[in-house]
Amino acid sequence: MNTQTEGDRGDGSIVKNKNDQSALLKFVNKAADGGITALHMAALNGYFDCVQLLLDLHANVSAITFPYGTSVDLIGAGSTPLHYAACGGNLKCCQILLARGSSRTTLNCNGWLPLDVARMWGRHWLEPLLAPNSEAAIPRFPPSNYLSLPLLSVLNIARYSCDCYYYLSIKKICNEYKRYQGKLSIKMGRLG
Repeated sequence: MNTQTEGDRGDGSIVKNKNDQSALLKFVNKAADGGITALHMAALNGYFDCVQLLLDLHANVSAITFPYGTSVDLIGAGSTPLHYAACGGNLKCCQILLARGSSRTTLNCNGWLPLDVARMWGRHWLEPLLAPNSEAAIPRFPPSNYLSLPLLSVLNIARYSCDCYYYLSIKKICNEYKRYQGKLSIKMGRLG
């Protein structure tokens, strides 16, 4: 029985290539604490080059954080990378996520759209882009310049974005949240 497929030289190269792609996808989309992926973290921190590279490596643009109690729930459980980009406030990160298929109308577990997250964090410049019925032009983005690097370098970039910035992002979110809570307490007539 001949089980060779088109393009298969009979030496297992196709199978190996599919296995490599599968391993790469698992790595790129690996979820950390609370379901946060490297794409979530890169989007939050405004690392456009990293977001672009991860998307070119087929990171899941629709990945959601776990819908149950997480260690960082300030953006909201069940959030997509676009929710995180809206919190971070980087226009290019939001644009490329939308260009690659992210939805403006995805609600997280708190019932917040990416637009709501942007408003809560004072990222008002994103409102025209993130409005559910937005007709804002979304630019096309060429492939990442980093795709020409050896695979190990690409994987290290993805790992670095997930591991190293996780701590810094939590700290950044907590500081922003405390500042936001302080303003809210003052407006309500309470001491923060």
